[in-house]
Amino acid sequence: MINLFNIPQKIKFLIFNLFCTLLSVTAYTQPSTPKYSALYEDDNLARIDITISQSDIDYILAPGNEQSDEEFPATFKFQSNTRSDIEENVGFRLRGNTSRNAAKKSFKVSFNSFEKGRDLDGFEKFNLNGEHNDPTIIRSKLCWDMMAEIGAIASRVNHVELYINDEYKGLYINVEHIDEEFIEERFGNKDGNLYKCLWPADLFYRGDDQNAYKEENSGRRAYELKTNEEEDDYSGLANFIKILNQAPKLDFEEEISKVFDVDSYLRALAVEVLAAHWDNYGMNQNNYYLYDNPEDGKFYYIPYDLDNTLGVDWFDQDWAEWNIYEWYFDSRPLTKRILEVESFRNSFSNHIHQLLQNSFNPTHLNPKIDELKSLLQDAAERDTYRTLDYGWSVENFNTSFANRLENFHVRYGLKEYISRRYETALNQLERFDPLSSNQKVKDYSVYPNPSKNHLSFQLNNSYKQGTVSVYTLDGQEVMSTSFTEPAFEIAHDLDQGVYLLRILSDKQLLPVRKIIVTD
Repeated sequence: MINLFNIPQKIKFLIFNLFCTLLSVTAYTQPSTPKYSALYEDDNLARIDITISQSDIDYILAPGNEQSDEEFPATFKFQSNTRSDIEENVGFRLRGNTSRNAAKKSFKVSFNSFEKGRDLDGFEKFNLNGEHNDPTIIRSKLCWDMMAEIGAIASRVNHVELYINDEYKGLYINVEHIDEEFIEERFGNKDGNLYKCLWPADLFYRGDDQNAYKEENSGRRAYELKTNEEEDDYSGLANFIKILNQAPKLDFEEEISKVFDVDSYLRALAVEVLAAHWDNYGMNQNNYYLYDNPEDGKFYYIPYDLDNTLGVDWFDQDWAEWNIYEWYFDSRPLTKRILEVESFRNSFSNHIHQLLQNSFNPTHLNPKIDELKSLLQDAAERDTYRTLDYGWSVENFNTSFANRLENFHVRYGLKEYISRRYETALNQLERFDPLSSNQKVKDYSVYPNPSKNHLSFQLNNSYKQGTVSVYTLDGQEVMSTSFTEPAFEIAHDLDQGVYLLRILSDKQLLPVRKIIVTD
């Protein structure tokens, strides 16, 4: 490989950008965020109306009932530029953790609480989050979008105006609920165990007995089983945690890869690290799901609750300066052991680099922030509940996009944080080979045949049609052609040298290969 590490780091990244862009999507088995739902459109501001008896909403909001999950019947109306829906007899209640004690509450809408099996376009629940910690009300939205863009398993999200009994309750985030429907859409099945992991879900080994992982804290399990509750089988989780902690160092890469999808975790971790999601697994042993996928026998990491991000701080920490490779406390094994493996660390570096080049680059993010602010400006200014918890004014809303708010828990302005974190991560990023993380994937083979002036290909039989493109190392496309069979040949007319092959088959980008063409 060409040695690029003696040149300045920023120039190195520009050269590497081609390689890593082509590697940004994994093989066909990788689940990710579905791209579209009319209920989560984010180019217009939807409105949700909840109509509920006054006595019921008074009970929900009464002091002393903050921890209640009791649901009450309500009428739900959704209105956007592209659709209108009305559902009667839906469940309505409080949701959240610290937000339950906030003046601006968060709520859950359940379409199937009183009419079993009912959903709205495949969604059984809506999570309406007040975002009371964030003066801009867009931090979690930005993070969820970055998760989707990097190919992590993530919720869809948009902003809505919430009205209860015709009273404007403010600007909210509508976050896709993680449940059986969420799992089925991403994995093609919903038969496995789904665990909601909240503090103190540290994934430390507590022995082989599965009951050791059923211990409760504050009236709930740290690893709360959300599917297959009647079986209450934690043996798979116990085995995963045992391998995570007990597998010898020399065998760890192979053993953990059998029971855990490392790449989907590293993609999510890359976003969490850049966004400073300190309320996650590594830092606070909190806020994630694990899905035990019966199709491949692996656990998958699913991020959760991304509001304390992008400069929000409660611990007097400068999260923008924190080392990107040390995003954990107390040697938490999922992060620490995985980043000790060279190939995993290399892949993580690749994902960090991708984000710095694209989704987390200020050049990319700042215009998006400006567009969101423009879309939400009027709704935010009319949101009087937004001002109650910390006294934030309209001026604070406008200021906080660029600058920190003095005497508050928002250590950075939004753009200020992104700019600073971009610079620190760029400097902390280690040398990495942009091709090595995919060298073990056997999705296709290619055979240069100079005598026939052709390239011969043999793809995994799962791939039936697509396009193949050839690039020089400096990013110039030499040729591109379509194919309709797993095995095919193309004329190449290539000079001697090293080239990159990019194959987009059945809407999936296969691992990139290098080829060497000789006489």
